[in-house]
Amino acid sequence: MSRQEDDPQAHPSYNNYEEVKELSKGAWGRLILVQYQKTKKFFKMLRLPYLSIANKKLADDDVAILKFKSKYLVAFIEAFQYQNDLCIITEHCPYGNIREFIEELKLVPDKERKTQVYEILFQILSGVLDLHSQGILHEDLKPENVFLDINGNIKIGNYGINFVLSLESKAVGKKSYQPPEAYKKEKYTFASDIFSAGVIVLESLIGKNPFEGATIEETVNNIINGTIQPLPDYISSNLRDTLLSMLNKDPSKRPTAKELL
Repeated sequence: MSRQEDDPQAHPSYNNYEEVKELSKGAWGRLILVQYQKTKKFFKMLRLPYLSIANKKLADDDVAILKFKSKYLVAFIEAFQYQNDLCIITEHCPYGNIREFIEELKLVPDKERKTQVYEILFQILSGVLDLHSQGILHEDLKPENVFLDINGNIKIGNYGINFVLSLESKAVGKKSYQPPEAYKKEKYTFASDIFSAGVIVLESLIGKNPFEGATIEETVNNIINGTIQPLPDYISSNLRDTLLSMLNKDPSKRPTAKELL
């Protein structure tokens, strides 16, 4: 490796950022919280291997997908090569993902919680619609991949990241947000994202993953068989019908994001 490759000054784009904290690391690369030197604003940097032809194709495909702009998606900032990696810079959502927010909603009165859940439903479906309008499947919608920006608005992230999604677990403990077809080895479609969105919204509403069992095996069986937690009476019939339609175990019977909006 040349001395020039080791010198950040030879790579102006890389030199614009200061590494603050490593968020995760694996065979797929590194995810780092970085600070832009000129404005002191924080971003996320994903460093992906960029040596082999296969790695380059995956990384380039990811960048092409991430460049699509929407107010409901984590924003792509720039991408550049540094040493043997491709560095992808994206928006940093300071309030993290909505997992903690879902926990906080458990303490909110039913009426106020329903109001907030309607907004969650609208914003997630708007992000899903924008992805689907470009022919993009998310394939791993879950609270950990739905973020809150500085204004408290929802931003869907971690779509199109082949390296990360290929290695991350689709289940979180005894929870799962994957549709029945994922466990039946059937084709993943736009309707699969609708199912996952429905699970997230219903969990936000009732405080528990609607398919959660005592074990992940029981959870998977509940998903395949369409067995969900009893829904409380405070859920209106219209909202109940909407969410249940999103969770239909037959993907052909689930409404599209456009129909739901």
